[in-house]
Amino acid sequence: MPIGHEAKGLVLPDIDENGHLRGRFVAGTARRVDQDHMQFRDLNITTYTEDNKIDLQIAMADSVLDLNTRILTSPQRTTIKRADFEIVGDTVRFDTAARHGTITGNVKMVITDQSKLRPQQSPQPSPQKQP
Repeated sequence: MPIGHEAKGLVLPDIDENGHLRGRFVAGTARRVDQDHMQFRDLNITTYTEDNKIDLQIAMADSVLDLNTRILTSPQRTTIKRADFEIVGDTVRFDTAARHGTITGNVKMVITDQSKLRPQQSPQPSPQKQP
């Protein structure tokens, strides 16, 4: 996309080196700020597991992607959802290559499925009575 150009309804797939879909970026608007940066408004990111199931859903009102480092940052409140939790914070930094992020400022997390957080315990044998 040329510098200064804006596109509406932009959809960008994130495909790994083996051709598997790792994620999908859907932006209300995208604008090439300069040679190294893309600005997104109303960005929704969906990441997928290795077996093509939805992993994370990330909603950002305003964000900038560094095209060299592939790091996406947002100075505005961001929501990250997964099947077992939802987390919201004031700012976010997400490394799209490593799939690792940091969310800071007024962070609130709601855990909806605690069973995935607890280690699974093997059943304990019942005590035997001695005659």
